Amino acid sequence: MPGDGAPRRTYRIELVSGRILKGRIVTSPARAERMKRWLPMLPAGRFSVLLGVDGDATLESWIPGRPCRESDEEVARAAGRLLAHVHDTIERTRLSDDEPRLAAWCANARRWTAELRSAGCIGDTRSRRVLAHLERLRPAGATWGLRHGDFCADNLVHADTGLCCIDNATVSPGLLESDLAHTLYRWSMTARQREAFLHGYERGDVATSFLRHEDFWTVTAALRSGVFRLRQRSPAVATALALLNARVP
Repeated sequence: MPGDGAPRRTYRIELVSGRILKGRIVTSPARAERMKRWLPMLPAGRFSVLLGVDGDATLESWIPGRPCRESDEEVARAAGRLLAHVHDTIERTRLSDDEPRLAAWCANARRWTAELRSAGCIGDTRSRRVLAHLERLRPAGATWGLRHGDFCADNLVHADTGLCCIDNATVSPGLLESDLAHTLYRWSMTARQREAFLHGYERGDVATSFLRHEDFWTVTAALRSGVFRLRQRSPAVATALALLNARVP
């Protein structure tokens, strides 16, 4: 998940020299260490650079640019290519349906469902339907690689070097289909933008695997986001619940 419920704290730091940096307090020293491990592997000039780590504090480059929230098809295509850069950073591994890493994702989905039920966000009947729906649609496999974890328009800017991702605190190995699902959940695209995004992403095996089991990955993305927003006490949990109601009969 993109955190343990505690909001990340980010600061714009202007040095005496005039240089601007990004300071951040992440959710744990372990997360900072993951950033230290994986961020240097991302393509230079397109992702913020990690300059230092001390406990749960990080220091990164500041990338000035124009927000990407208003996007057309070409921007969506460029974003798809950018996410593909992340997914291509380490060798991808195809997982079978009984592989522990896929089983762990399914177990997380059950845990997220239980947490939403315990909080009164969904009732017992809806909870059982969600679990039955996921069990029925469980994919026969998935792809393991380097996932971004929160790739969306809110975290992209138009910079001098092109489209750049400025928030990469959640980069770590994981299921690539779930990463695509999270992006498409977080980023409200038109049908044409979505098509352009997937065309830009252009990773046949991963994209095909995602699209074949899109309903499963989308529902788990909604559960993951719903629990995160619940822990934040954010009204945005309603968005996740609305998608669950729409996707689960």
